[in-house]
Amino acid sequence: VNKSLVGQNLSMISPDLFSPLMIALLFVIGVFIGSLGSGISMRRFLKV
Repeated sequence: VNKSLVGQNLSMISPDLFSPLMIALLFVIGVFIGSLGSGISMRRFLKV
């Protein structure tokens, strides 16, 4: 065990909390990037 981590009293996040949170975060990031790219593409090709 790494001695520098022993005294810090670190604990892992439970997967029951972490997995849905990470899925939701990735989903929101994906929606944001997709809508941004779609807007840029529509402006470029449709000359709106």
